[in-house]
Amino acid sequence: MSQSKIHSHSHFNSNIKRLASLAKHPFARDCEEMLNYFFEIESQIPSTYHWTFTPTEALFQKLIQINDHTEWNNIYWRDICENIQAYSVLTYQRGLGIIRPVIRSLNTGDFLASAILARSALELSAWFIYHARFFRNTALSIPAELSTETTRFTNNELQTKLVKLLWGTRLETVHEELKQINILTIIKKVSEADNANFLKPTYDYLCEATHPNIVGNAEFWEYPSDAHNSKSFTIKIRSMGCATKQTNFLHMHLGALGWSSACYRNGMIEVRKAIEIIGEKLLLRS
Repeated sequence: MSQSKIHSHSHFNSNIKRLASLAKHPFARDCEEMLNYFFEIESQIPSTYHWTFTPTEALFQKLIQINDHTEWNNIYWRDICENIQAYSVLTYQRGLGIIRPVIRSLNTGDFLASAILARSALELSAWFIYHARFFRNTALSIPAELSTETTRFTNNELQTKLVKLLWGTRLETVHEELKQINILTIIKKVSEADNANFLKPTYDYLCEATHPNIVGNAEFWEYPSDAHNSKSFTIKIRSMGCATKQTNFLHMHLGALGWSSACYRNGMIEVRKAIEIIGEKLLLRS
């Protein structure tokens, strides 16, 4: 997706634009540009997406009746590709459901809500880019010399991961094979892989705002700048946040939003590459 195809659009009010322009980190400063990349994807995805999911047991009951190796591979790998595509569409739609409210919350001054939502956007986008890369790397690992006419080729790790991505949960009652890994594991891996030193501190800061700690509290109070030199001081608590004075706080929101938008865009590219590579290597047909 070239930059020339991206249509510029204003997402923020003048105050948020001004605060963004003061940011040192490019993901915060160029957040609107990243958002334009993110929303460009929306035009490429139908508002209603239909997909047929076949449980693993049912899939192999179908495959056991197939004698031709080429047809067997085609059925198995088309099912894999359809699941990858469905996962990417589902995750993008979830991203839309998070990022639009982040923008609204920032523009209306609901900065605690925007912090909570920005944290969620960061989690989901890190999750998406990590697994999109896994799909591409798995596709690249398929032997180029593989003969689909003489070999039935499977990938249990990919198949198991897709089921978990679609149906996995952290709830205690779930079956072990659907037990989802912790998001902190993914945040750490993505941060290390991308040398994204800002990612973990940004995530931690937004978590502080989400939890009942001082960062979230400070969004609702004001006191004199020299208050800590006093034996006592008066704190003003407001019903509406005061974060317009907390530039660093809002830069964390914007940085998370810009980075998340870029991850969605890059993740969709990785997913398309993975499906194309699988189709080419295994000669899939419709």
